Amino acid sequence: MPDRTESTTPTNTSTQETTTDDPGEESDDAFDRLDRDADPVESFAVGDREGVPFPKNNNPHDVRVYNDADRMRSMTLSFRREGETVLERTIAVPSGRRVDATLNEPAAYRLAITLDGEDSVTGTPVEVERSWFDCNASATTTAVGPDGAVETRTVSTALGCPGPEVVNATMEQSGGSCGDADRASVRFTDERVRVSGTHRAPTPCHGLTLSSTELRGDPEEQTLVVTVETADRRGGCVECIVAERDR
Repeated sequence: MPDRTESTTPTNTSTQETTTDDPGEESDDAFDRLDRDADPVESFAVGDREGVPFPKNNNPHDVRVYNDADRMRSMTLSFRREGETVLERTIAVPSGRRVDATLNEPAAYRLAITLDGEDSVTGTPVEVERSWFDCNASATTTAVGPDGAVETRTVSTALGCPGPEVVNATMEQSGGSCGDADRASVRFTDERVRVSGTHRAPTPCHGLTLSSTELRGDPEEQTLVVTVETADRRGGCVECIVAERDR
């Protein structure tokens, strides 16, 4: 993926930087020294794309970790999501070279970096927010300095992404039967959501109508609410009959 810090349309590029360096100390910008054209020492994926809802609005996020020291170092990269380690990889990285990882599943991640088999984690863990997973191409670049200081820069093409909306709502109804419980399942098909299940009505003589569909919540996390109403069918039907036997 091309480096978007050199985009010719800066108004469409978002950049966020963090560093563990003391702001009172003078230091060279590590990102100016990086050889971005060199191939990565190793590339790997964290998670997979299967089952990702609305994939065009949840693109993968790239993470690049550079060894900004004058010697080869062993780097252990530990990716955590929702408090659990989802992948850990130890790689020998030459001076000035990098490791590439692709985060396939949209979520908030924390990357801890350990050097040369040390027990302690180097610098501040790298945070990747859930909000970076959208329709844009985005990447987090991390440079680990000679003293273990970690500098991080995240960039995105920052184009406006279309939000989810209800574009069509229909309901198919099959024959009813006696029952005493509601159940429903949700399935994603391409860019659509399909809700299917069983709705409890007073009797099989009642039909169902789709009352409304709407999205609730903030753009980061929305809930699809489907409201179904029951109504008496016109014409005759056979109600459930419970047979009782004298004992």
